[in-house]
Amino acid sequence: MLGEKSAPQKGASAVDAERWVGIDQGYSHMGLAVIDADGRTLASESTREPAGDGHEPDVALRRLRVLLGRVAGLRDGPVRLAGFCHEVSGVPEVFAEAGVTVRGTKALNDVVGVYGITEMRGHVVVAGCGTYSQVVYVDEGQAVCWPGDDVAAQLPQWLLFGGAYARFVAERRGGEEPPPRRWAELGPLLSDMLHDPAAREFLTLAATALAQTRDVFWRETGVARPPDLVLGGGAVADPRVWAALSASARALGVGVERAQGDPAVGLARFAMVHPDADPWAFIGRVRPGWLS
Repeated sequence: MLGEKSAPQKGASAVDAERWVGIDQGYSHMGLAVIDADGRTLASESTREPAGDGHEPDVALRRLRVLLGRVAGLRDGPVRLAGFCHEVSGVPEVFAEAGVTVRGTKALNDVVGVYGITEMRGHVVVAGCGTYSQVVYVDEGQAVCWPGDDVAAQLPQWLLFGGAYARFVAERRGGEEPPPRRWAELGPLLSDMLHDPAAREFLTLAATALAQTRDVFWRETGVARPPDLVLGGGAVADPRVWAALSASARALGVGVERAQGDPAVGLARFAMVHPDADPWAFIGRVRPGWLS
């Protein structure tokens, strides 16, 4: 059995009788989730083993094998993969080695997993605030639009990610910079520093950059109302940090939502509910140089 089922998720539709597997590939961990055609979560697992850079193919595939060893029942029928499963990833081959039939794949960046655990209403600026940061605009047609080179040049310095937190903590503590990828340490460290005016100023600057980022994308959309803002990831996981950040945003007249849940589920859910959505579109007039 794949595990105990959760309640059906609002908004999911049975577009395929097969199950979807979401694979959330991070630096420090990998997550894997399985959902059925009704949007119910059948399994959800994560691992940090082996240690290392999870963006390195060898580390990522070894983590995937660990997760596949934990989830029974995948060989009972075909699956479709979403997330870390692009053509040269080696991921479909690992599933095949495990005796799992893969009927299709949809490569998605991890930031889509943040969006996928929301209502997916469109016209939203979404930020994945993890070890590194990714910011995209999802339009009303559910296309995931990356900032074109001209748009990226207008974006402010982003502070909601591990490296920026680590640098700030090191500067204020006057010691060695903590590893930027250890959210279990970084979130509480920053949280415990909120009595320091400099820490509150740091989050005010982060909120200001958030508002400016929204406005850059808004100008490009041509839509009369501003896009909604959704954040997810380790940088906004600590409740006291989130309370201070969201309060700073509200003081600027900007509302922001925190997406909470399993991004691997979000990847699978987005791929299932919006199978024809373009996850590699862009916004602006100059195509991103990295987007082939």
